[in-house]
Amino acid sequence: VIFVPGIMGSELWNGDQLVWPNIRTFLAKGDVMKYPHPLDARGLVNQIVVVPGLFKADVYRRLGDYLVDGLGYLRGRDLYEFAYDWRQDNRASGRAVAARIGEILQEHGAQKYILVSHSMGGLVTRAMLMQDGGIAAKAMGVVHIAQPALGAAVFYRRMFTGGRAG
Repeated sequence: VIFVPGIMGSELWNGDQLVWPNIRTFLAKGDVMKYPHPLDARGLVNQIVVVPGLFKADVYRRLGDYLVDGLGYLRGRDLYEFAYDWRQDNRASGRAVAARIGEILQEHGAQKYILVSHSMGGLVTRAMLMQDGGIAAKAMGVVHIAQPALGAAVFYRRMFTGGRAG
């Protein structure tokens, strides 16, 4: 199983400095987040601390824990989480997902995989499936959770105005 998170779902690092989800750095040194400043994606965001000791939000920890504890998957054996720089073009991220899936399949001598995505991760995986027919053909299944198939602008309009696309 390969999991691809949504926007802001991957930790972004500038050298040895965590940029996202570090709210202080994000607000005080926002220029480092500007595209195309190169940042490294090094793991999934498990928790965002908004106000230390008062307010935090679990992000992907519970999903990963459910897959491990509830369904018996083991990270690094049959569960992989793909971190990516969500500021990049989804097609470029899709190529990176395809390359990583190829590596995982080769490493394990596997022929098939299941892909699970959340939000913008669904757009990344859709781009990957459209660009790489060889990797797409090896997918046993694809599960999209809340993929913005019609775009985030449609969601925003419906959420805040109640309007529908004409």
